[in-house]
Amino acid sequence: MEVSQKNVEVSQRVEFSCSYLTPDDNKYMLNSIHYKFEATVCGMNAYEVTGRVISFEDLKKVIKSIIPDKMFIYDKHDLNQYLISKDFKTCGVFSYAFEGEISTERILEEISLMLVEALSAYPEVYLKETKLRENSNSYVSWKQEVK
Repeated sequence: MEVSQKNVEVSQRVEFSCSYLTPDDNKYMLNSIHYKFEATVCGMNAYEVTGRVISFEDLKKVIKSIIPDKMFIYDKHDLNQYLISKDFKTCGVFSYAFEGEISTERILEEISLMLVEALSAYPEVYLKETKLRENSNSYVSWKQEVK
């Protein structure tokens, strides 16, 4: 019996922590969360030529280069959050500005889009799916639309 490899996927999980503010009436609530981010990539051409899609080490390195680990993330349209990010910077805490109110879904989308861009260094590899886990029971997922 002949077996053909149609879909070879590689997944890598990386943990990171970040903090952000959630508006609550006339005040903010500070959220500090430890996430588990998982990316699944595909690349049949790469697999057929080299016998692998991408090494786990390379994928992990690419992911770690874009995740906001130990950062304060904020809505770039919120002046108060922007000013707080500037204060954090004077203390050596790095910040990253997001487009719109921060949520787990928005964090995942932002990281996923940055990962698509970062993976352009591997032309035969494309991002299929990402997941961001808040805890052992809850996660959000993002899937690349293939055109």
